[in-house]
Amino acid sequence: AVPAATASRYKKVPAADGEAEIEIEEGASGKRVVEVTILRGEHLPKMDTFGTIDGYCELFYGSEKFKTETKMNTYSPEWNQTFKFMVKDASYPPSGPLRIEVWDFDRMSKNEKVGDILISEARMKNVLRAKLPWEETTERRIVDDKKKEVVGNDKKPSVIHIKLKVIGEAVAPPNLPATHFSALPGGYAGDRMVEVTVISAAHLPKKDLTGSIDPFCEVEFAKSKKKTPAMPRE
Repeated sequence: AVPAATASRYKKVPAADGEAEIEIEEGASGKRVVEVTILRGEHLPKMDTFGTIDGYCELFYGSEKFKTETKMNTYSPEWNQTFKFMVKDASYPPSGPLRIEVWDFDRMSKNEKVGDILISEARMKNVLRAKLPWEETTERRIVDDKKKEVVGNDKKPSVIHIKLKVIGEAVAPPNLPATHFSALPGGYAGDRMVEVTVISAAHLPKKDLTGSIDPFCEVEFAKSKKKTPAMPRE
């Protein structure tokens, strides 16, 4: 049977507005990296008199801001750009939503805002506490300043395809030797670091003709192998 403490560590949180539920870790803490990939847009509106739309996105979360490239003269821009937001502690998430603004670049006048995509503060709080590693790819509709859905040139709702991924940032504990820390694959603690301490042994067999035993241990996991010092017989 699974101990009660282990069984209650994770719980599934239903999400509103058609979003997928998230399995979160209660009491989650530590650094997180939120990777936001702006994949592509579809059914964007006509914004230029003599063209279509020169679209780009601006991303805001916490105190950080990023911007995609501008894709010229297309209703279906392909960005495939990833941006990383650093969160110091999952138990103290940034206030406010993850906000993505969609804009039309205009070389001759002021750029025009198409609308926003908001991933709510409550949703982001759960995302940061998600069981790691976590990711999802969604299609999100753009809304204007009056909260109305933006309609594209083809009369379909304007959407942006977004991938969210959350991982734990790899930070070596101050008392952990770097040689041990190098065993962590990928450089991210989202995969978790397993720290093994070989403490002591008892009742070992006699292995030497003129003594007892000079033991050492080898520890192997995944592609990492470590060896303890040999302990000469007492």
